[in-house]
Amino acid sequence: HQMVEMVKHQQEHQQVEMVKYQQVHQQVEMVKYQQEHQQVEMVKHQQEHQQVEMVKHQQEHQQVEMAKHQQVEMVKHQQEHQRVEMAKHQQVEMVKHQQEHQRVEMAKHQQVEMVKHQQEHQR
Repeated sequence: HQMVEMVKHQQEHQQVEMVKYQQVHQQVEMVKYQQEHQQVEMVKHQQEHQQVEMVKHQQEHQQVEMAKHQQVEMVKHQQEHQRVEMAKHQQVEMVKHQQEHQRVEMAKHQQVEMVKHQQEHQR
């Protein structure tokens, strides 16, 4: 969901900028030429139609490219996250293991001491 929102947002922003630039450039040239021959009304109509078609085409292309790029980024991010989580988990396990080991050693040591003490006492 987040990805979708982000993609939408980025696309909108990118498209607006790109379309503005291209439209301005194309229209200036086209309008200059057409106005000499045709009425302003018709030019307006043609520009609108052309822009719609062009924008549609560009959006489709951009969406595909963006989606591809973002999926790659997301996979990279997930892999990174998994690595971090794994490393954390392994450290936790290791610490647990060491603590366990120390407890066992301590217990053994105490038993040894107790046995020594009892033997001493019996003697």
